[in-house]
Amino acid sequence: AVVSTQSTSSGINAEYKQWYQRRVRAFKMSWNLTFFNALLSATRWWNGLAYQTIGGWPCLVGGDATAENVALLVHGFGDSKDTWVQLAAALAKAGWRVVMPDLPAFGENTTLIPDDGDFATPTQAARLREFMKALQLPATARVHVVGNSMGGWIAMQLALLDSSCLATMTLLCSGGVRGTEASELHKALAKGKNLLSMDSAEDLPRILAFTQHKPPTFPAFVLSAVYERAKPRQPINQRIIEGLFKETMLNGRLGDIAVPTLVVWGRHDRLIDVSCVDVLSNGLPTSECHIFEDVGHMPQAEAPARTAALIIDHARKIQQ
Repeated sequence: AVVSTQSTSSGINAEYKQWYQRRVRAFKMSWNLTFFNALLSATRWWNGLAYQTIGGWPCLVGGDATAENVALLVHGFGDSKDTWVQLAAALAKAGWRVVMPDLPAFGENTTLIPDDGDFATPTQAARLREFMKALQLPATARVHVVGNSMGGWIAMQLALLDSSCLATMTLLCSGGVRGTEASELHKALAKGKNLLSMDSAEDLPRILAFTQHKPPTFPAFVLSAVYERAKPRQPINQRIIEGLFKETMLNGRLGDIAVPTLVVWGRHDRLIDVSCVDVLSNGLPTSECHIFEDVGHMPQAEAPARTAALIIDHARKIQQ
């Protein structure tokens, strides 16, 4: 038998090249994640926020720990506590205490994923109520829950579960209600197309442009790190979103919400149509509504100062 030295050498070189490329990719991924986490930590510190674990929930907290007004900020689907940093800083500057937990299965909350896989909004609201107890707030504290998208849906379920624990509620482009018009996202889903699908880091600029009217631009290492953090969660995220679409909307229960509510929406929200504002205004017993003409689905990130000012003013009116 004759063995070709050249073919054997070529095989070894090809295997080495593949091994080398894998090592380079792994190194880049590790470096991107390390740099991204350092950037997150610096952003939190710059905005006066600190990381804590409360009742097993990873959180960011800030402001005066003895403040009467406490903002409980609840993020949306696929998001995390870090969506609130700028809004939280503005509230803390006004003398509020701010608390931002990661909901189970999101952000850094990977240890509280329920065995039964129940992520329905009433169940998440019940978990959030238990989290509030873990905060051990003084009896004089006035809790103002603020929810964006899915977080708004959970906030409404919390208000229905126990209105006595809340002073006010703020809904930012909230899920849980059906407007008179379908959003761009829902129209696409009806045709079998998911405009929020993410198959690589290259998809993130498109998704950012879909969720925000004037999205920020991020360097490649940030996009890569965000994708690498999100990729392992895609199966559970898919299960959660499928469950949300099976839930009954709260249109018929809005009249049962006894918490004074501030509604803030972006005119250019492509995920949940702005027509929901009229539905909430007509259905909620006590509401104040505002539409930002230059904002998309995320007022807390696109207009944090204006949103914070509305929350503070609404709380002041209710306290008078």
